[in-house]
Amino acid sequence: MGHVIIMSLPLTKTPNSCLSTSVSAGNLLQVTSAAALSYFRHPLLAGFFIVVSTRFTGALELEPGFYRNAPAGLNALHLSYRYSSGNILIDDSSVEVDDAKAHLHMAALGYAHYFGLFQKMARADALVPVAWGHFEGNVNGQFLTRDPHGLGDPLFRFTVNLAGAPALDRDAFQSYHQRTIWGLSLVISAPFGQYDADRLINLGSNRWGFRPETGLSQVWGNWCVEGAAGAWVYTPNHDYFHGSKLTQKPIGYMKGDVIYNFDNRLWLAANYGFASGGRTSVNGVEKADLQSNHRIGGNVSMPIGKRDRVILAYFKGLVTRVGANFQTVTLGYTHTW
Repeated sequence: MGHVIIMSLPLTKTPNSCLSTSVSAGNLLQVTSAAALSYFRHPLLAGFFIVVSTRFTGALELEPGFYRNAPAGLNALHLSYRYSSGNILIDDSSVEVDDAKAHLHMAALGYAHYFGLFQKMARADALVPVAWGHFEGNVNGQFLTRDPHGLGDPLFRFTVNLAGAPALDRDAFQSYHQRTIWGLSLVISAPFGQYDADRLINLGSNRWGFRPETGLSQVWGNWCVEGAAGAWVYTPNHDYFHGSKLTQKPIGYMKGDVIYNFDNRLWLAANYGFASGGRTSVNGVEKADLQSNHRIGGNVSMPIGKRDRVILAYFKGLVTRVGANFQTVTLGYTHTW
């Protein structure tokens, strides 16, 4: 989840060859909830995220603090900018792709609301991205480029913490101390982004994506250790390039992070994630594009008063067999009330 993630973009008519998939909202955008942080010192993320193609990187959204608790009734508005660049690695004997590269800019507006559900803390999120970028590569000896810009696929997420995170109002939350939290979440990627079946690169995916996930969060003093696992599952794209049908197998992932909280409400986090799967088929013909990616990252979150917060994040592919080997920098701002 981009989705730490980042993308598979075919430059040919076959998926994941280098420039042909989508760049949809979803990979990461981690945001702190400043209002919650005014009640206690832990890094609480409002759970915003940007995924550069949920086909791959969305499976590796590194989101420290995502399952932390917050007071019921809290709202968060988030603005973010993300820049990603790097190479795309292809493992498909049916096409020769060399020097496949991409530079992608994304801006997003997000909103989150915390509320009680059967005395458990729950949260609903929505995020709408706008993206623009440059993609290039040599496909079968021909140099191809594409410079798309427009709306990406919006994301919607619902989260409920089933243990360790009771629904508390703001007064009661001041005396809350976290130990172990267990939660569930579901992300939905809606196919509303820019899409043209005659184009090999699009900002929308023209299919629905679903990402169920479960996660744990444990606090020891100023330290917090977290882990999560889930999978992206996709519906078919019945209007893939020139009217063909694209299907994709699920992408499973595991991720974790370590967070340190300072007394002045500043916090630092280190992240790791692994994702594998996502082999595609076009018109029933399976492609040799099983994806595998290890990613690492780091975050720093700084308060600006009691209701505002800035977060800076950096993520990098550690080992990539197939997919996007990207470096990503994200700058986010959150206001809470």
